[in-house]
Amino acid sequence: MVNQQQPGEQLDAKGAARRRFTRAGAAASGVLLTLHSQPGLAGGVACTTPSGFQSIEFGSHNPRNTTCLGRSPGGWKSNLNKANNKLIWPVNPDNTMFKQWFSNCSSTYAGTLGQDTTSLRTVLNSGPSFDPQQLGKHFVAAYLNFLSGRSPVPKPETLVAMWNALNKYPYTYTPTAGAKPWDADQVKVYLTSTWV
Repeated sequence: MVNQQQPGEQLDAKGAARRRFTRAGAAASGVLLTLHSQPGLAGGVACTTPSGFQSIEFGSHNPRNTTCLGRSPGGWKSNLNKANNKLIWPVNPDNTMFKQWFSNCSSTYAGTLGQDTTSLRTVLNSGPSFDPQQLGKHFVAAYLNFLSGRSPVPKPETLVAMWNALNKYPYTYTPTAGAKPWDADQVKVYLTSTWV
């Protein structure tokens, strides 16, 4: 194939981010993506709203000028344990409770994420027994990315709408009227697309 990576070649940061995004996004969301070099990305990944992600297309006739430099849940978590913080947290991870932002919790999360004492640090340090789909971690990272200015999307009200939709029957989020609803895994793919 023409665009296959040759053995021994190393991908740059943009290429590696595109490969991760393509593997995770195309497989989970069923969206066919056509990718090519986008010179204006400045080391980040292209950002879009959920409705834009539904029909994402990278091309010279439809350029994306917005970039996301968001951190993953692991990126925020690793910062929690550093004595010399180089990344400034927009809120205190111990005094800010998950429920302050995302109060609607289904029975799946009522005993964990829905507790009044579940801090952001707790969510980021939790494992699958606490947060079975690791959905809380994704929402925390996306919200922190917005608050810190690392990612302009999704906006807090969109995150709350996503969370609320995923916590009531039929447990799906519809990014735009008439679109196919996303399940929790597809929402995670979208959220992942906003960090490098």
